[in-house]
Amino acid sequence: MALQTSGAISLANIQTEFGGSNPISLSEYYSAAAGIPASGAISLGDFYGASAAITVEYMLIAGGGGGAFYGGAGGGAGGLLSGSFTITSGVSKAITIGAGGTSFVAANNSNNHGAYGTNSVIAGVGTAIRGGGGAGGLNSGRNGNPGGSGGGGQGHPGTGSGGAGTAGQGFRGGNVVNDYHGGGGGGATQVGAGGNNPNGGNGSSAFSAWGAATSSGENIGGTRWFAGGGGGYNRSATHGVGGNGGGGDYGSNSNGINGTGGGAGGDGGNTKSGGNGICLLRYAGSQVGSGGTVYASGGYTYHKFTSSGTFTG
Repeated sequence: MALQTSGAISLANIQTEFGGSNPISLSEYYSAAAGIPASGAISLGDFYGASAAITVEYMLIAGGGGGAFYGGAGGGAGGLLSGSFTITSGVSKAITIGAGGTSFVAANNSNNHGAYGTNSVIAGVGTAIRGGGGAGGLNSGRNGNPGGSGGGGQGHPGTGSGGAGTAGQGFRGGNVVNDYHGGGGGGATQVGAGGNNPNGGNGSSAFSAWGAATSSGENIGGTRWFAGGGGGYNRSATHGVGGNGGGGDYGSNSNGINGTGGGAGGDGGNTKSGGNGICLLRYAGSQVGSGGTVYASGGYTYHKFTSSGTFTG
C-alpha cells in the first residue's frame, strides 16, 4: 500500500512500507522507489506517495522453431507476449527462457520436420508459446507444426499447410500447394509466405527502444526487431529469406538469431536451429529490482534475461 501523499509522514510509516532495521535511517531507503534519491540529500517529503510495489512492463519471447531439410520449410518464431505486472519489494519471480528447436532427421529422409522450440515463462504472469518447426522430407506434402508462430508447410511434391500461430503471439506458416517448395515460417506480425517467394514472416519492431537500450534484437537500419520466421525452399527460383527479427535464411545462414526467438530457415541437408528466446523487463525510475543484466535508459531501468533466472522486486 502506498504511503500517504500529504500530511504528516514518519520514519515508522516508511519502515512499515519498505521494511528495514532499527534504528531507522533514511539512508537505508535510497532508490527504494521511483522518485526517491539514489544518494545525497534525502528527506521525509521524498516519500509522499511512494510504494514498495512497482509496476513492471515485460516482453517475453519463446524459442524459435527448427528449420527442416530436403525441400525444407522455415521454422516459426517463438511467441511474443507482452504486458505488465505489479511486484512488491523482496518478492521474486522465476523466469524461464526457451531454447530454439533443431531439425528432426527421419529414416530415409521421409519426414524431416524441424523441432519445436520451448516455451518461455514468467512465473505467475504468462507463457510465450514455443515456435513451430517447419515441414520437410521426400515424396509427399506435409504440414508445418503449430506454435507461437507456425512452421511452414512443404511439398516434395505435394501440398502442405503452414502450422497455425497463437492468437496475440504470432502468425501461421506459409502454405504450399502442389509444388516443390517449403513455406516460410510465421513471424510475430506476419504470415509466412509460400509459392515462389517463401520468405519468413516479419517479427515485431514495437519494442525497438527496449532493444536499443539493452543491445538486443536484430538491428536493421537502427530499428530493433524480434521474433521473425525462417525462410523456406524454392526449387525453381530464389530461396526464402528470414523475416525481420532474427529469422534464418534458407541455406547456410539458416539458424535463427539467439535472443530474438527467430525461426530457423530450411536447408538442403543440414540441421538448423531456431533462436533462443529472451525476456526484457522495465520499470520507471532508478534500479530497485535485481536479476538479469541491468541497464538504465530514457528514465527506465531494464532487466535483460537471455537465460533462465530470477527477478526480485
